[in-house]
Amino acid sequence: MQTFKTRYLPIVLVFLAILSMSCGLANTVVNGVANKVGNAVTGGGDAGTVAELWPDVPKMDGLKQENLELPLTAKLALQGVMNATTGGKGTFNFIAFTTTKNTQDVVDFYTNDKMTSSGWNQSDQAGCVASSTDTSGTTPTASGGICFFGKTMSNNKDAMLGIFIAQDSASKQTQVFFMRVEATIKPTATP
Repeated sequence: MQTFKTRYLPIVLVFLAILSMSCGLANTVVNGVANKVGNAVTGGGDAGTVAELWPDVPKMDGLKQENLELPLTAKLALQGVMNATTGGKGTFNFIAFTTTKNTQDVVDFYTNDKMTSSGWNQSDQAGCVASSTDTSGTTPTASGGICFFGKTMSNNKDAMLGIFIAQDSASKQTQVFFMRVEATIKPTATP
């Protein structure tokens, strides 16, 4: 079986591009209508699909659970990830939070060491990166971030966790989406 980075790197890069485009689309009327289609594709709702953060994911202080809808492009990208890695047979769940802390604080909290000690055991997991750094002020700040972690579970399934972080321009709060896919990963053909 391929390692996490080798398996998911192309998907992660496409997902990053699509997610960055979704920030501009999130507030349009077209996206509101299209989200109904996206919900039908992914089964996602407005408030998330789980009632609380999973026990194997550390919860940063200051996170407040919110009723936030996943952007359409994130839903469609996740559907693509599931189809590419699991043949569409995995389970997808998400939960959303806001915090008054900035994006970089969230990125800095979810370190590889912290996640490894919580059971995310892929030896080469991608971890977190900040993106779209704003350098207009005296101290550069990140306006977005993304994290990917993976684990092999005892029930012969793999789990992939994506944490997507964005600064909401209207409320000035940081939105944090935790998205989890669990499935038996399709074996990759080897030459």
